[in-house]
Parts: sequence; structure tokens; C-alpha cells
Amino acid sequence: MTAAREYALAEAVYGFFANGGTKCYIVPLAPEKDLATEVGNGLTGLKTVPDVYMVAVPDLWTRSQDATTVQPVIASVVAHCTKMGNRPAILEPSPGKEPSEVTAFVGSLVSSDTDDAAFTTVYYPWLKVPGLDGADRTIPPCGHLAGVWARTDAERGVFKAPANQNLRGVLSVPTVLTDQQNAELDSTGVNCLRVFPDRGLLVWGGVRGRQRVTCAI
Repeated sequence: MTAAREYALAEAVYGFFANGGTKCYIVPLAPEKDLATEVGNGLTGLKTVPDVYMVAVPDLWTRSQDATTVQPVIASVVAHCTKMGNRPAILEPSPGKEPSEVTAFVGSLVSSDTDDAAFTTVYYPWLKVPGLDGADRTIPPCGHLAGVWARTDAERGVFKAPANQNLRGVLSVPTVLTDQQNAELDSTGVNCLRVFPDRGLLVWGGVRGRQRVTCAI
């Protein structure tokens, strides 16, 4: 497996621009080094970039799907966003999770009554997209959603949540949610991606505490 095929960054950045993104800062991470340390160093650099308004980590789960390993990385991203005060974190659970399992992931994040919660957003499920190498693949939705945020901000204003918006550059979702599953996930703060026969694939959840449009990946 080549590095390009192993990692989701390229497709996430493509999805950002395909969905309306206009400016994206890419923070390079050394794959042979500790992910938490590398992300921490990257976030330190982003403190000096004033026009970053979203932070996503497309390869958060690439090297490990162990929640205890990834949790420190998530915590550092959320802490950075909360401290900066103008850039929410766009997160997703690990791939292959059933709807019933997503609740446990959300429960491991910040409490809904804390300041951190205003800068934490979760989307589910992952997306099946055309890979840039010509082969279909499943990737996290954060890059595409960052683009939708940017598009919504430009077309409808920064205080309009990116709900009921179509997703571009996506073939399908691996999990098709029922209305009941959507309601259960929504009650825990998860923003769902839904498929409707007459409307296609839509962002079916409105985030809280949104800011503006430039993404750092």
C-alpha cells in the first residue's frame, strides 16, 4: 500500500474545495513520529495563524483505531480550539462504527456543559468517495464538511448552521441511518449525514458554536 493510498489527507483536501472551501492550511506530520506529539507541534504553529476558523485531522484514525491512543490527540485539538476561541474541531468516530457504538465515542469527549463543547463537532458516518488514484475508498467526512461550512458561510452567512446541505464529490455512505437512529444520535450531539431517495446525500445536523470559513488540516 502506498502512502497516498494509506492516508486520507489528499481526498479530504479535495473534498474541502469541492464543497466550497477557499483556503486550506495543511500542517505536515511526520508519519514515523508520535501522532500526539506531531499534532501538538502543529497546533502550536497554528496559534500564529489568525485566519484559521476550523481544524480537522483527516488521518486521526489512520495509524490506530484504539480510542485510548487517539483520545490524547482529540483532547489536544479541542483544547487548542477552545483556547483560540474562533475555530471549532471537526471530529468523527473511528471507521466501521455502528450507530449504537457512536454514543460511547461521544461520551468519551468533553461534557456538553463545558466551554470545550462549543468548539467540538462530531459527524457520522464516514464517506465513500472516488479516490484520487481512481479507486473508490472510504474516508472520514471532516474535509468535505469543512467545505460545506465554508460554502454555507459564503452563501448564507456565518451564523447559519450547515444543515440540509448537499455533499459534493461523494459516492455513498457505508451506513444508511433510519429516522430513529438519527434521532438517537442527534440527542447526543452527533451531526448525521443522511441519504434520501429524492434528495441524495445531505448534512442533516446543525452544529453549535460555529465560527467562520478557513480550514486547517
